Amino acid sequence: MSAWLPKQTIGARFPSRGVSQRCAAPQLHMSRLVRYGFINGLPGFVTVEQDDTLQTTALQVENDKIVAIYVTRNPDRLRHIADHHLH
Repeated sequence: MSAWLPKQTIGARFPSRGVSQRCAAPQLHMSRLVRYGFINGLPGFVTVEQDDTLQTTALQVENDKIVAIYVTRNPDRLRHIADHHLH
């Protein structure tokens, strides 16, 4: 199955002009970094999210490019990290 795409895509010249008048600014909810390390053998980091949920993020890197991102927020799977690093 193939999709047809036009040879040239034309978009708005100034797409964000006037957006600030029509939309409220989004609130940024930052995660709190706990530590950098290896998650299941991949480089990554541990954060605590705004709802106090522990999260791990692992990055699969091939040829100096991130090819996959693995995020885990399951409290049962992360209990050992919470007990060791957060208390």
